[in-house]
Amino acid sequence: MIVIQNDRPYSIHYRTSRRTRWQYAEYAGRYASPEDAVEELRRRLDGQPAEYLITCIATGDETFGTI
Repeated sequence: MIVIQNDRPYSIHYRTSRRTRWQYAEYAGRYASPEDAVEELRRRLDGQPAEYLITCIATGDETFGTI
């Protein structure tokens, strides 16, 4: 059996318009923790408001939030 281990199990997607469905939202990368993902997203957006969806690839847990 092959076991793939990754040190960045959290992926983040964001949208700046609520009319955009999550399946079409912008992908912003994979990170080691949700806090790292949100911090990087804040840097990228530079003060622009957005909603984000963080998904843990290992467990399938999802976290929603706004910036």
